[in-house]
Amino acid sequence: MEVFKNMIHELEIGKENPDGADQGFIGGYFPDLLDKPLFHPPVNGTKLEGTFRLPLGYQMDASYYCKYGAEMPLVFIQAVFYLGIVAVTRLARPSLSKLCYRRADKSISFIQTGLKVIAVWSILAAYIFPVFIIPHTVHPLVGWSLYLLGASALSSIAVNAFLLPILPVLIPWLGILGTLLVMACPWYPDGVVRALAVFVYAFCCAPILWVSMVKILSCLQVSLEREVFLPRLGESTPPAGFNKLY
Repeated sequence: MEVFKNMIHELEIGKENPDGADQGFIGGYFPDLLDKPLFHPPVNGTKLEGTFRLPLGYQMDASYYCKYGAEMPLVFIQAVFYLGIVAVTRLARPSLSKLCYRRADKSISFIQTGLKVIAVWSILAAYIFPVFIIPHTVHPLVGWSLYLLGASALSSIAVNAFLLPILPVLIPWLGILGTLLVMACPWYPDGVVRALAVFVYAFCCAPILWVSMVKILSCLQVSLEREVFLPRLGESTPPAGFNKLY
């Protein structure tokens, strides 16, 4: 009861916490909570002493009683926005096959390098941009679902624009989903084991991520060297100003 009263006092004086919500307050009040053992009700009804972590099942059950109505309109707008991106990219299907430029060896090499850089940065932006616009106080299940939807929707732009294979582009998406599942596993004895499990998972995923990046670059190079992108020898050279997307 003394701990509870002290927590109420901390709320009354407005103690700062990382996210300004309940999870940040709990994490700030119990900074070593992840190192505590998982709570299991004693079979003989004895009283436990010390601090324990509640299992994942409790967190899932408690989410039914938490209200997140203030953030839901923004979440709904973002979800519709991402679904609209998916629909537009599937219907419009923009591609580099509509890129026309003059035949000049130096300019072609420069354009190919520039397109590779743009493709890589567009994929990175697809995974980074949703982080900054998702409400930080939204329910974790809703927030991560919205992030995965946004990352996949924005990645579809790069897939269609640069004619990339979809699986290598979505390898980071699958890796993030796997990380969430590894972190959510409720059978870890303490936070150290959980952190080690995430580290081992990331170590195993790193080679797969590297292979997917190499695959993306190789497919992009093949697409750029196709006949549809570069005019053949003997074809008429377009006008000097014919260097645009149309």
